[in-house]
Amino acid sequence: MTPSSLDTLTLGKQLNASDVSDTAIALLDEQGTVAAWAQGAERLLGHSAGDIVGRSAALVLPSFVEATTSAFVERCRAVNGWPGVTAVRRRDGRVLDVNVRITALRGQDGSARWLASMTDAGMPSGDTVDGSVRGPLLARAPIGVAVRDRQLRCTFANEVMDIHDGLSRDRRLGRRFTDVMPGADAETIEAVMRQVLRNGTTKIHEYRTWLPTSQGAEKPFAVSFQCLQGADGESLGVCVIS
Repeated sequence: MTPSSLDTLTLGKQLNASDVSDTAIALLDEQGTVAAWAQGAERLLGHSAGDIVGRSAALVLPSFVEATTSAFVERCRAVNGWPGVTAVRRRDGRVLDVNVRITALRGQDGSARWLASMTDAGMPSGDTVDGSVRGPLLARAPIGVAVRDRQLRCTFANEVMDIHDGLSRDRRLGRRFTDVMPGADAETIEAVMRQVLRNGTTKIHEYRTWLPTSQGAEKPFAVSFQCLQGADGESLGVCVIS
């Protein structure tokens, strides 16, 4: 087996459609208000974007009130996010134990957002099922997270993204993918993101490319794109997880 085929096999095990479709994500502002909601969150918790966007995340994630404390913020920064197991309340009143990860994101003007990602704690985790690794995708560190608006400009990102593709935050924020990594791969990625925005769905894309800051061999990437919706159900942007 060649090194490139090994790379592809590893990517397939790290990121697959089942993992992503089972992961619920929500974008929260600095005060813990839900700013955007994804279809996976509606499937897991029963709340539509219209039910929850603009309201406190504590309605479904009571433990999130801790995220307003400076100690919690510093702990998230130290380990690139906070993973754990907590109870959430579904719309039908049932309490569900979930694996949750809260990731700190930073914007161009110094503003902050939180990405809350959740999976049912009753799902298999870390085991091989049907040939793929199942379980809470976002509980496996490190992960790069970025949020892009409807024009595909990067509005928020975490520090891990800098390591993944070699781009500094200043170079990334406010720019489209094709602005910082031109070429056929970048155009294909933007086409996938437009489809996600148009259909409100989740897509996975795997590709190989040279990094702008590297003169070495191509790097393999596996990326998921989830549509973020506002209170009216309209697409606000795309959450990119690599």
